[in-house]
Amino acid sequence: HEPFMFESSFLVVARTLQEIHFGAPDGRPTDLFFLVCCQEDRLHLHTLARICVMVMKTDLLTQLRMAEDAAQMHTVLLEAEVAALADRRPPE
Repeated sequence: HEPFMFESSFLVVARTLQEIHFGAPDGRPTDLFFLVCCQEDRLHLHTLARICVMVMKTDLLTQLRMAEDAAQMHTVLLEAEVAALADRRPPE
């Protein structure tokens, strides 16, 4: 194993100025990208799953597109996470 080049895990969200075609299965372009950098595989998978839940249960993508700056994008992410988790039902 190579040593990690960063001290802690992090997430980067980027919004492009123009949509980019990159061969998505649905053929549609995108303007939002998530870079997930985790020091553990398990945390990486958990983070990907959390982002998927947030996208499915909230209007995260729309809100990220409407955000005026990075600080607002950060707030949007945090609020979407809270909303997505609040919608979770306890196991039966």
